[in-house]
Amino acid sequence: MTNDPRVFLDSLNLAMAITGSLLELNRKREQYFVWTISSVFTIALWTQTMLQGDGNFALIFSYSIFFLNDMYAFFSKRGWFRLEERV
Repeated sequence: MTNDPRVFLDSLNLAMAITGSLLELNRKREQYFVWTISSVFTIALWTQTMLQGDGNFALIFSYSIFFLNDMYAFFSKRGWFRLEERV
C-alpha cells in the first residue's frame, strides 16, 4: 500500500467519473449532479497535490472554471433543470 494521502481523493474522483459516465450513457439527468461533485473532488485533489509541491495552478484554475460553469447552469434563470413556460 502507499502512504500517499491523495489515494482517497483520487479513488473518489475515479468512482464519480465512472458513475457520471454510466449515467451519461443511459441519458439520466442525475449525471449533472455527479459531474458537479466530481468537479469538487478534482479541485480538492489538485489543491492537495499543489500543496505537496507536485501540482499545477493551471489545473486548479481550469477545474474551478468548470465548477463555476456548473454552478451557473444550476442556478441561472435558464439552467439545466428549469421548466420552460409554455405560451
